[in-house]
Amino acid sequence: MPFAGELASLGSRELAGWALESQPLRVCIGLATINACLERNPDEWHEANAEEVIAVHGMNKRVVLVGHFPFVPDLKYRVGELIVLEQNPVGDDLPASAAPQVIPQAEVLAMTGMTLANHTLEGLLSYRARGAFTLLLGPSTPLHPILFDHGIDWLSGAVVTRIEPVLRAVSQGANFHQLKQAGVRLVNMARAS
Repeated sequence: MPFAGELASLGSRELAGWALESQPLRVCIGLATINACLERNPDEWHEANAEEVIAVHGMNKRVVLVGHFPFVPDLKYRVGELIVLEQNPVGDDLPASAAPQVIPQAEVLAMTGMTLANHTLEGLLSYRARGAFTLLLGPSTPLHPILFDHGIDWLSGAVVTRIEPVLRAVSQGANFHQLKQAGVRLVNMARAS
């Protein structure tokens, strides 16, 4: 497989550069490389559930969630109003193209880390109202404080704690729940107050 051979011959700097490309698979590999190379700062990590953080900050408030997460059905009863923007809308989701009209109204804005992969994060942040509590969540989220400089208040991501079992699980086509059991830990970072 030529693609695998190309991967094996590249260093982390070259692979990380793929995050800026347009081909989705290469972008995801680039982001994964960046995440793998980030310095780990466990003293800055918090144990928290992203759904819970959104619910607490979104109580009696308008929440805009970019990406249809599995917790959407429960979350909609825990916040004032929940609007979901999705590239492939289902049910009550709005299409991603509604972002310019919807995001400025959000008091809480939670976005999938995949907005980095599809190069939409910067544009979405440009619609955000001043003072909106802003989260970036999902396993692709880089746990790095530089994102706080760009208006993110809370990062919710994942780190691999047991490499070999996770690699084995990935090679067997494991879903994310199975990867967590194999050795992926969900962690969070908050902007310093």
